Amino acid sequence: MERDYCQRASELLLQFGYDNFDGQIDLPALDTGTIFFDYILGIDDELVITFVGGLNQSLRVRVDRKGRILLPNFKPIFASGHTYGEVRREIAARTAAKHLGTEVYVSLGALRLIRVLVLGEVHQPGRKQLTSLSTVVDALRLGKGIKKTGSVRRIHVQRGDEVFWIDAYDLLYSGIAARDITLRDGDRIIVPPLGPTFALAGDIKRPAIYEMPEGQRSITVAEALQMSGGSIRPRGNVFHQLSFQESGLQQLTEHKNLAAKVQDGDIIRVSRSENIQMGAVSVTGHVQVQGRRALVATNSVAKLLGSATSLKANPYLLFGALETTDPRTRARRLFPLNLGNILNGREDFALRDNDRLIVLGGNDIRYLSSANVQAVVSRRIEAELLRRNSGGSGDNANGKSSDQGIQAAATDPLASIKNDLTGNSAPQTQSEVVQSAAANPGNSLEEKLRDACAGMRQLLAIVSVNSANRFANAVRTIDTAGMDLINRQDCPEIYDDYASLLPLALEHAVAINGEVRNPGAYPIVGQVTLTDLIAVAGGLSREVDLTRVEISRYTPDSLQGTSNANRGLVNLAKVGADKVMIGPGDVVRFNAVATDRDTGPVLLVGEFARPGLYEIRRGERLSEVISRAGGLTQQAYPYGGVFTRKRVRAAQRIGLQRAARELNSALAVVAVQRNVNPTSVLALQGFAKQLGEVESLGRVVTETDPTVLQVRPELDSVLEPGDRIYMPKRPNFVTVIGDVLNPGTMQFIAGTTADEYIRQAGGFQRSADEDRIFVVYPNGQAEPLAVSVWNYNPVQLPPGSSLVIPKDPAPLDLFTLVREGSSLISQLAVTAASLAVISRD
Repeated sequence: MERDYCQRASELLLQFGYDNFDGQIDLPALDTGTIFFDYILGIDDELVITFVGGLNQSLRVRVDRKGRILLPNFKPIFASGHTYGEVRREIAARTAAKHLGTEVYVSLGALRLIRVLVLGEVHQPGRKQLTSLSTVVDALRLGKGIKKTGSVRRIHVQRGDEVFWIDAYDLLYSGIAARDITLRDGDRIIVPPLGPTFALAGDIKRPAIYEMPEGQRSITVAEALQMSGGSIRPRGNVFHQLSFQESGLQQLTEHKNLAAKVQDGDIIRVSRSENIQMGAVSVTGHVQVQGRRALVATNSVAKLLGSATSLKANPYLLFGALETTDPRTRARRLFPLNLGNILNGREDFALRDNDRLIVLGGNDIRYLSSANVQAVVSRRIEAELLRRNSGGSGDNANGKSSDQGIQAAATDPLASIKNDLTGNSAPQTQSEVVQSAAANPGNSLEEKLRDACAGMRQLLAIVSVNSANRFANAVRTIDTAGMDLINRQDCPEIYDDYASLLPLALEHAVAINGEVRNPGAYPIVGQVTLTDLIAVAGGLSREVDLTRVEISRYTPDSLQGTSNANRGLVNLAKVGADKVMIGPGDVVRFNAVATDRDTGPVLLVGEFARPGLYEIRRGERLSEVISRAGGLTQQAYPYGGVFTRKRVRAAQRIGLQRAARELNSALAVVAVQRNVNPTSVLALQGFAKQLGEVESLGRVVTETDPTVLQVRPELDSVLEPGDRIYMPKRPNFVTVIGDVLNPGTMQFIAGTTADEYIRQAGGFQRSADEDRIFVVYPNGQAEPLAVSVWNYNPVQLPPGSSLVIPKDPAPLDLFTLVREGSSLISQLAVTAASLAVISRD
């Protein structure tokens, strides 16, 4: 039956009241609660009697089979059939008469057990054992509840010749406990079959299937609603009745009269005749109290907004939006507003029914310059530029196919956007859903964006089909203001609630770049003063040049179909910022003052009189900084000065990585050739890996001696931010490293030549390459040396030098010499014989 009602009503409907009889109940749980004085005692009830005073004694006695209570030194007291209160009074009276000064306390102990018979439409019919306090509901619960085919409104209890009727709805509606009859031993409980039913659905408090009262085949709609607790709304309801005709067809009728009849099998659905709220406006966003207001009391934007105290801290008043309904098309749209002008009383707008005012805050505006917005909007600009520059062709000037990514971007303006959004990079944080989706690179773009806010999805839909110039100002702001991809921010909730708000704000953006504390995109409505824009951007920095403020105006002319760009400079030192008006689409750049101060310090370490960090100006030379540091100490060794530069370090790192790549490429070619030792290839691969991981020093061989720099100013290096100059103490050693018997550091002795230092290190090993020896001087220069007997050239080394004796990569042993020499001699003999034969001919 429930399934049939659910199918007809297209709604889940269950029979009412049956779950109150479900659930297992234990017999000890029935023996609980307070025992009232009207409880009728019976055979086997237990009393606990305590005497205090002249007689101190505690007894537990039961009502015997003759209905008596037997106490020591007392006559039998008849208890069966009497109430608990009457027996208490009788015991108290007898105690007072027999034992003076003794008080007696009587309470009930264990209750007697009764047996009843449960029959009819229950899950487990049969004889049930309960306590004397049990009710009909307890017995039905012991029977595992009433079946859905049984009636809960016509339960009857047979007690001898008496019959008691129970309507469970009385218990469930009003909670009248007296309707639940206390059982006695031998009672019979009978649950008859289910009677006529009807269903209530829709906007009511208790949708369910109800049974009609005993003896009734129909009731009124008002009586039916009373069973369900009434409708959710007290007024404005429509009642649809689905009833059966004689032929079995179902007829739907509408009632507004609650006196209409409801018959067996009918379904009454309660619906709202109207669901429209009239005479209300609302405010949301960055305000202290959001919500609805009465249109009668707040019939304009100024009244709805109230005073400045109704706003939260850091509101953005140069741009807001009013969501209103077009009176002709009934379409909802956003209307931009300047809330600052409204608060100041310069303008106001009348409100209509259901208008909603949206107030933005500072964090909402900063999101316009975030990396998420840039990923969608700026990629559209770049894709369109690629398409224009490629001329619609996928080939470059040399007739060769261009890069696939560039070609895709040129032919599909959204290719680069989709690359960013569909998983060509590693996953970022939750706030970067718009920029990366590498977790499931096979999914479509729509699936990637389902977790993004509604504003971002609408922005993507707009840039997919519209010209890039619509949001070009916001993109230009991001690029020129340095708002790169580190500016990541979760999409504010306001853009998720009102998807059209984000594109509308970007469309009205003003670009503020340069020397302001918070460069970025700031939407405005109408003409605003430059003073207001400076305020919302956090103010100007100390480095701003007020004499050369650049303002670019991009004013579209819808009637002429053109947009003209005008650029000019404004001297704010002469013209106040409050006199300069800025409109949507303009770009304001605050240039920095001209200065010769460089962008960072240099570091002097070692044997300087005052080492440390020194700020420099552009073009400052090494000798000047050394002079500022107080010159060199007596122990300084300027010939061994170490000068390092960040730019050189980066170039060296790139060079080492390139050398490692070239070595790996060469190994790939060599590895496929025959007669190649795999061990050698593996060793070279390890060397290539180490080469790519070497940390570059970035040393520049330069002159650091102030005396020499004074004589030869052309050697005086111009410093850059980040340069480091290390001035060592004068050493007294020479280092010999490489393929010698005992590499090490030798004491410097004036006049000692390079070959003498080599002999002090034990001389050459057999694997040494004596023709490629070189020396590294303290200033970083290197020079090859000739120390063999064939081309001996004695060289005296300065202190701090390093002698490097490399290993011969392919030494020529005796066996190899004999083998190669024999081959050479045989070839010469063959050649001589051939020449002799030719000469005779």
